[in-house]
Amino acid sequence: RHVLVGLSCAKVCERERATLSAPPRALTKQMSLARAAKGRRRGLQRDMSAQIRRSWLVVPMSKAEQIAQAPRSGADVIALDLVEFVAEEDKPAARERTQAAIRTAHAGGAEVFAQVDPELLVADLHACAWPGLTGVIVSRLESAQQVAEVDGLLGELEARRGILHGTLEIVAALETARGNHAAYDIGRASPR
Repeated sequence: RHVLVGLSCAKVCERERATLSAPPRALTKQMSLARAAKGRRRGLQRDMSAQIRRSWLVVPMSKAEQIAQAPRSGADVIALDLVEFVAEEDKPAARERTQAAIRTAHAGGAEVFAQVDPELLVADLHACAWPGLTGVIVSRLESAQQVAEVDGLLGELEARRGILHGTLEIVAALETARGNHAAYDIGRASPR
């Protein structure tokens, strides 16, 4: 909202007021479109422009009991974390349990992403790229070259593990000044 270029704050506020004061019929139509998009997402058709991911639940890969409870949360996406909430000494064991965790999290109908560390990219992607995974969240991405590396590794793993090429998505977590500065290039670095 605040990143719009070439629009004054007054124009942005006018647009927001117009959206909030929309007639009920328009809101009903928007809600039915959202429900239809959610139905398509859960079905076989995956139209990237129609996906609505309203809620993301981040679950540490080292906590089996939290992974088991995650499918009952009702979240649209369950993000299995290997970066922020897993102690360094627990990461190898968490990677070994990833395939079972993906199956467990996916059982509730949510999309499943794995949050991976760019410094441990090869190990994390080899642990996470299995059928049932929707994509990966790459923490602290800072360059288009890193995205290209992730894209290449995912392509290799998709071919090896019987996953349709290009299926696994990449979500770039821009958490540094360098990453935010390169955001445009990072966003264009891969069609994933």
